[in-house]
Amino acid sequence: MHSPAPSPNKVDRDLKRELEMAKKLFELQAQLLKGRTRFSRLIRQRELCAIVGLSRWTINVREAEGRFPKRVKISSNAVGWYESDIAAWMANPSGWRASADGDSDGN
Repeated sequence: MHSPAPSPNKVDRDLKRELEMAKKLFELQAQLLKGRTRFSRLIRQRELCAIVGLSRWTINVREAEGRFPKRVKISSNAVGWYESDIAAWMANPSGWRASADGDSDGN
């Protein structure tokens, strides 16, 4: 026995949904290739100081000079740093530089 053919409206909805999902996937892949999307946790300042062994003042100075990853504003009173950026900095602290577009690239 054959099941009844789906209605044209259902087929259109299903195709539209698949097209939207494919579009979102394509956008995410493009962002990942550009390095614009991070799947990394945020480290708060107290933990950051303990991890890298630098004072808040030293971190602020190096960040302003472009020799430390940029902070991310979490809320009106909170900031954090991407763990992946800190790991890249820790791999080469003296040679690390912020890229021109503001993304951390370690060069």
